[in-house]
Amino acid sequence: MRPFYFLCYVSTEVVCRLGFRLSVKGREHVPKSGAFIAACNHVAYFDPVIVACALKREVCFLARAELFEQFFVKDLIKRLNAFPIRRGERDISSIKTCISILAERAMPLLLFPEGTRSTTGRLGEPRRGIAFIAAQTRVPILPVYIENSNHLGECLKLRKRLRVRIGKPLEPADYAHLLTGREGYGELARVVMSEIGRLKRAASPHAPGHLTVA
Repeated sequence: MRPFYFLCYVSTEVVCRLGFRLSVKGREHVPKSGAFIAACNHVAYFDPVIVACALKREVCFLARAELFEQFFVKDLIKRLNAFPIRRGERDISSIKTCISILAERAMPLLLFPEGTRSTTGRLGEPRRGIAFIAAQTRVPILPVYIENSNHLGECLKLRKRLRVRIGKPLEPADYAHLLTGREGYGELARVVMSEIGRLKRAASPHAPGHLTVA
C-alpha cells in the first residue's frame, strides 16, 4: 500500500473495530496479489471504505461524479483510488476505466452489482456491467456481503455489529461458459448476486428477504 492509503486504512480499521465492532470472516479468500473484482451488496455511503478495510488490499472503486466537483472531497477520494461515474447513464468512459484498472494496473476493483444502494437491506436485481467488465478482463470475482453499515449508530450502542463476509472467488474458468452476449452476461451477474446471497444467509439467517437467483 502507498503511505497515505496505508495511513487511512489503519485509521479506518481502528475506528471500525473499536467503534463499530467490525467482524470480518473469509479474509483467507482474498487473492494476495493481482487484480480481481470485489462484488458487494450496497446499503450505505461508507461501504467502499469499510469493504476496502476488510480486504486488506489497496482497492480502487467508483464514486458518483458529483463528488469530484467538491474541492476537498475530490482530492481525498482521488488519493484513495476513486474514479468518477455518472449514475443513471451508460458511462462508457467509466467502464473503460474499470477495464484499465484491472488489466493494466492489475489492482483490485470494488463494484456494486446492483448499481445503487438498497434502502431496505434486501438484495436487488444486478446489472450486466459487472459481467461485461469480467468478460473483458477475465479476473476472479470475489463475492462480499456487508451488514449493518447502514446502522452504525446502533453498532456504537452495542445493539448491532458491523459485519463483512467474504466468499470464495469465482475464477475465470468457472464463469467462462456464461460469456456469450447479453443473456450470458445477465446470467453471470445473477450468479454473482446469488453468491452474495449465500453470504447474507450465512451471516444473518433470520434477516429480511433476499434475492433468490436460480
